[in-house]
Amino acid sequence: MYNDKIKMICKNFNIDYSNCILFLTALEHKLDYSVIPEYTQKQICIAGLAKRDYMNRKVEITIPLYQNTDIEWQWLEQLNAMFIELNPARSSDNREIKDKMITFMHKNMVTQSQVYDAVIYYLQSVDPQYVQTFSNFIEKDGKSNLLNVIRGVSQFNFA
Repeated sequence: MYNDKIKMICKNFNIDYSNCILFLTALEHKLDYSVIPEYTQKQICIAGLAKRDYMNRKVEITIPLYQNTDIEWQWLEQLNAMFIELNPARSSDNREIKDKMITFMHKNMVTQSQVYDAVIYYLQSVDPQYVQTFSNFIEKDGKSNLLNVIRGVSQFNFA
């Protein structure tokens, strides 16, 4: 569910809510937003929902896109802690993990339960010396060991 503040700000600044959500979603997930009218993009930045960095030619979202974002994704921090517990040198940034996982889950249509089972299986079967960071396990250079493990784990019944 989208952050209720976005709807309120759109109403106050007379911004088309649908275009705003499309634009902010594109920013959040690093997608192309060129179909959103430039005027709407400027309105969104003026309203403070996003900010434009002219030096680096980037636009960044400045408000949480989803309700209870931190609570809904705490399970990723717990999984990251398991990687670190196994090998303290394999720490990943929680924000990077969340961004990668959102993209991964939407792209591959997998569930939280499938991810959890695959991570547990991986951590139990890998030598701690060779464990990947959680971020790289999700995706590195366009390849996903997480997806490979999910495909292997799905052959088993964990009921």
